[in-house]
Amino acid sequence: MKTYFAWIPLVALLLGHQAVSQLLDNSCGLGIDINSNKAGLQAAAWMAAIRNDTHFLCGGTLIHSRFVLTTAQCTNNQASLYVKLGAYSTPQLTDKYVSVSQVYLHQSNDIGLLKLSNTDAFNAQVHPICIVTDPNVRRFLEPIRSFKVFDWAPKSNPSEGDYLLGNIYYRLNTNECNSNSSLYPICAGEKNTTQHCGSYSGNPLTTSVKINKNTTLEVQFGIAGNGNCNKPRSFTDITSNVDWIAATINRYNTKDVPETNTQPDTRVPNKGSETPIRRKSDLWLYSDCGGDSITSYLLALISGSSRATSGVFITDKFVIVTASSLPKDTISVSPASINRTLYRSVLVESIFKHPQYTDDQKNDIALIKLKKPVNIGGIKPICMLAQKRHQEEAESNPPFTIFAPTNAYDRKTVREHNVELLKTEGCFGIESNQFCVEASPGITELQNYGFSADIVGKKLMYSGRDWLALFGMVSYSMNDVYVYTNVMRHTEWIASVVNSNQ
Repeated sequence: MKTYFAWIPLVALLLGHQAVSQLLDNSCGLGIDINSNKAGLQAAAWMAAIRNDTHFLCGGTLIHSRFVLTTAQCTNNQASLYVKLGAYSTPQLTDKYVSVSQVYLHQSNDIGLLKLSNTDAFNAQVHPICIVTDPNVRRFLEPIRSFKVFDWAPKSNPSEGDYLLGNIYYRLNTNECNSNSSLYPICAGEKNTTQHCGSYSGNPLTTSVKINKNTTLEVQFGIAGNGNCNKPRSFTDITSNVDWIAATINRYNTKDVPETNTQPDTRVPNKGSETPIRRKSDLWLYSDCGGDSITSYLLALISGSSRATSGVFITDKFVIVTASSLPKDTISVSPASINRTLYRSVLVESIFKHPQYTDDQKNDIALIKLKKPVNIGGIKPICMLAQKRHQEEAESNPPFTIFAPTNAYDRKTVREHNVELLKTEGCFGIESNQFCVEASPGITELQNYGFSADIVGKKLMYSGRDWLALFGMVSYSMNDVYVYTNVMRHTEWIASVVNSNQ
């Protein structure tokens, strides 16, 4: 044990009272020791068991009264999630669980935050683990050579029992872990190399930090990725992401009601009420829109009884799609990211097809209004230019950009390809609110592109940063040419529908 705690005085000296003042939740847990491989009831206070409707999925940690920290991969393709708090023995499906109301995923790292629907599971034995929100804590991570890992991993032998396990893990070189070191920069393993087979993702990598003479806290530094038998484990370094964790919790730490925009409200009254279309310096149609690439934007899988299509969110309650691709009996919309990660589906309240839409796919555009708003941290509705002068300027300055997900090294990635518009004579029969793009080799290599409602965007520079604005959506293809609906030229109709149907 002397070796294990040898680094603590240095960290305590460096962190001191500053760390206490920058804890995510001041009620977080005291540091604990490990007896054999039994974690003790103290560790159960912050451990979270995560399941869906049918089976256990992964571990996690309670880090705030309403939020559980886990891996993003744990939430993939899960329509419903539930959390068991305070479990010391192996969690069972018959236990009492708290439902998850929202899931917030980091854009680039394997980190997920689950917002709990209520705090009914809290009692004297349930409290958060400590997270230091000062980003400078990262420089104190490197000297740490040993950690603790807690989980309900399957038993290696019958003597372990069905209880929460705690084990000492020692830092290893990242090349000893078979994983992407940029995503999982901490590699660690047990000294006797008897890691528990099938150990779940989402479990915490922690250590005890002595803050002052009388106080030692248990601080989480990492999140476990998937593990293999007798192999070192890879962990996400959360000290590099504490800004995102704290900002997400601060923003969404509210009751489950429609989120309000934190930016100045410049909405214009409409028919005696306020419109949800909000302006940001008169540039964007909806102020709380996304960033500089398609990975920033919230897509939608639109389902009916016999077919499905895709669209993209333009506000937190409205999805834009081509009218020709809509199922006849649209039932629900599942928010999704570009890599096809699906989130909990939302029922459709109403559908608005453009009044001049025709069967030959002129004015091929529709809006879907959902019964409740969708808020997924880090993934936003796509940006749309609000003013005609900005639209005309963007339209007259190629190139434009198309996007498609593609499999590379067993990971979903997104490829971009710049395109220029064909002149009118190259697209027979199109109208002024349509445009064409030739199916060049660069496009055909994107095997997942070209379906109805796939988009083309325009990259812009505004306020010192890059943005991506929606320009058009694929309506149909003919003779190696894609025909798009020019969405920007329908902005007035889109704003009118949203403003009139709050």
